[in-house]
Amino acid sequence: MLYVALAAFLLLMGTAGYIVYLNSRLIGEKKYRSEPVQAASYTVYMTRSFTGEDARNLAPVAVMEYREGGASMQVCLCRIHSGEPELKLSEAADVFKRHLEASLKNGSFLSFRTEPGSMRDEEEQRVTERLSAASRGKEMHG
Repeated sequence: MLYVALAAFLLLMGTAGYIVYLNSRLIGEKKYRSEPVQAASYTVYMTRSFTGEDARNLAPVAVMEYREGGASMQVCLCRIHSGEPELKLSEAADVFKRHLEASLKNGSFLSFRTEPGSMRDEEEQRVTERLSAASRGKEMHG
C-alpha cells in the first residue's frame, strides 16, 4: 500500500513539474515574440474647443486655458494615438510650459487642469505635477 501511495505521489509531482515546465516555455516564447513597446509621441495642440474628432488621434494629459481677444483658447499637452511621431514628453512639456509662462506673464491665464484618466504612467504624472506647480507660479524641477 505504501508503494502504491508513493508511486501515485511521484506520478502527480512529475506531472505537475512537466506542466510548470510547459507553462514557463510558453511564457518565454510569448515574451520573445512580442513586439517591443514603442515610446509614446506627444504634441502641444492649440484649439478653441477640444472635440471628439480631436480625441480620435489625441489624448490630452494637461490642458491650460487662456484669454485671446474676447475668446478663450486651450493649449493641450497630448499623447498621439497614431500617426507620425512628433515630440518626446519632455520636449512637449517644455513647449506647453512656455505657453503657460507667457500667459501668466501677460495676465491672460485662466486655468490649468490635468486629465487623470488619460495619464498612462509615472512620467506623465511627474510632468503634470511640475506643470501644475508652474501654473500656480511655483517652480518644480525634477
